[in-house]
Amino acid sequence: MLLGAAKAAQNAVAAQGARAEQGSRAEQGARAGQAQHGRLGRAELAARMLAARRRAVRRQRALLVRRWEARAARAVDYATRQLGRPYVWGGSGRGGFDCSGLTQQAWRHAGVKLPRIAADQFRRTRPHVSVDRLKPGDLVFFHGLGHVGIYTGHGWFIHSPHAGRTVTFERLRGWYRSTFAGAARPGWKELPELPTLESDLS
Repeated sequence: MLLGAAKAAQNAVAAQGARAEQGSRAEQGARAGQAQHGRLGRAELAARMLAARRRAVRRQRALLVRRWEARAARAVDYATRQLGRPYVWGGSGRGGFDCSGLTQQAWRHAGVKLPRIAADQFRRTRPHVSVDRLKPGDLVFFHGLGHVGIYTGHGWFIHSPHAGRTVTFERLRGWYRSTFAGAARPGWKELPELPTLESDLS
C-alpha cells in the first residue's frame, strides 16, 4: 500500500515536471516568435518609411525641374522675340545684340545673372552638359568658347551670329556641330539624391 502511494506520488511529480518543461519550451517558443515578429515589424516599418521619403524626394526633384523649365522657357521666349534684330558688337538691347549679349539678356529676363563674355558664361555656369543631354534653355558654345547661343530643342538653337547677320535660328549641324565646344545650364539647382537603406545606415 505504501509502495503504491509512493509510486503514485513519484509519477505525479514526474508529470508535473514534464508539464513545467513543456510550459518552459512553449514560453521560449513564444518569446522567439515575438522576437522574430518584432524584427519583421521593424524591417517593414523601415521599408515603409524609406518608401515615403523616396516619394517626398521625387516630388521635390520634379518641382525643381519644373521651376527650371519655366525659367528656361522664359529665356527662350525672350530670345525668340529678338529674331531679326541686327548683330551689334557689344550690343545687349534694342539696337541689337552680339552673341553673349543675347544670351545674357535672355537669362536675365528669366531671373538668372550671367557674365557678359561668352567664355565666362561657360566657365561660371554649372552644370556643363553633353550634346546628347541638351534641354531648351541650355547655353551652347562653339569655336573654342568664342561664340554662344541658346538651345531651343529638336536640334535647333537661336543666336546672334556675326556682323551683317541678325538674330536667327540655326541647326546644330555642319560647322556648328564640328566646332561645338560645350554646353551649360544656367539657373539649375542640384537635385537631391534618392535615399537608400545604405544611406540611412551610413
